[in-house]
Amino acid sequence: MKRDILRQLRALYRPVHAWDDNPDVLQLWKEVGVPTTIVPGWDDTPKEQRP
Repeated sequence: MKRDILRQLRALYRPVHAWDDNPDVLQLWKEVGVPTTIVPGWDDTPKEQRP
């Protein structure tokens, strides 16, 4: 899914940097050579265990 979105973005734009909190999305950007910045917010804790 994310690769499809990236393909659509690249048809119109040239991404030069990505900011995200999702490790999987950050990995995708890195794999295609786009520098990344990790932003706070990602939580791997299952919803049932969150306060």
